[in-house]
Amino acid sequence: MDMKNLIFILALILSSCTKVYQEIWVIERYPVEWEEEIVIEGDHQHFEDDDCKWKCLYYEKDTFCWYHYDTMVVKKLEKRIRVK
Repeated sequence: MDMKNLIFILALILSSCTKVYQEIWVIERYPVEWEEEIVIEGDHQHFEDDDCKWKCLYYEKDTFCWYHYDTMVVKKLEKRIRVK
C-alpha cells in the first residue's frame, strides 16, 4: 500500500466519525419590575483637605423611592438533534 492510499483511508475514517448536533433553544422574555424605598441615615465623615486640615462632611437624612422596570431573558435548551 502506498502512502497516498494510506492518507486517503485515514482521512475517510476520521471524517466518517464526525458527529454534528443541532441545538434548539427557546427564549422567553418576562417583564420584571420592583419598587424599593431607600433610606439614607444622617451621618458625617472626616476628610483632609488640600491644606492638610481636617474637616467634617455632613450627610442629611433622606428617603427616596426607586422604581425599576426591565425584561428578564430566559433561555432553555429544548432539544438536541443529531444531524450527522
